[in-house]
Amino acid sequence: MSIVASSDFSVAMQNDGSVWVWGLGASRALIPVQIPELAGSTSLSIEGSTLYALYWNGSVWKWDLSKNGTQPEPFWELSNVASLSLGDSSSFAVRTDGTVWSWGENEAGQLGDGTRNFRSAPAPSPGLTGMISLSTSFDHTFALRADGTVWAWGSNSEGVLGIGWNDHSIMLPAQVTSP
Repeated sequence: MSIVASSDFSVAMQNDGSVWVWGLGASRALIPVQIPELAGSTSLSIEGSTLYALYWNGSVWKWDLSKNGTQPEPFWELSNVASLSLGDSSSFAVRTDGTVWSWGENEAGQLGDGTRNFRSAPAPSPGLTGMISLSTSFDHTFALRADGTVWAWGSNSEGVLGIGWNDHSIMLPAQVTSP
């Protein structure tokens, strides 16, 4: 069983693959309501009011839980997805080929594309290949490459990225300094 939550709703996946939601995203349901359209997903992630469901075949479905009456729908912009990492305002997918795709806010360079431009749809993040996992926060991201190196980008306030210098924003991925 797994569970994900936001400030307005919660979602659980049972061991049998059934998905249940409660709170504002379930028409203000006070008890869990089953969502049959998401049955069989392998993992769930939340960004704001949007729930993403990843399936074994690498497809992703999304559901805007802030809009009553909506239903889950395929997220056609992504395929062959191995994992998702969703922050408060920016999101990432690691595809099965090791490339990273990103979308969302980018004020601190947290998309790692060398710009501060908002991206409404997923697009490849340049230079991020061979990645096996990601972790993102509000305005910075870390990625683990298959060779064991760790890469970071976005806000570097207080030197949080561990790259050896304290510039405010790191717009392109930089390798984290090894101890």
